[in-house]
Amino acid sequence: LHRAALDRRGTNWTRATLRLVDQYPGIANSALARQTRLDRATVVSNLRRLQELGVVEREGTGHRLTALGASLLRTLG
Repeated sequence: LHRAALDRRGTNWTRATLRLVDQYPGIANSALARQTRLDRATVVSNLRRLQELGVVEREGTGHRLTALGASLLRTLG
């Protein structure tokens, strides 16, 4: 996974998002927005980018970590 691609989105946001998606598989975008204190449009945009990078995938109305996402979360701490 290319670190620069994540850095454009902000590692702190990425780590927080991956933790929430890991803890609550299928978490809805609106719930994720509330938890991260970002507006829903920003969350949707960021999740699309994380999908493109292959670290999250859709699950119902929310998202879940991929194997790559779980590995990245372990690396980020």
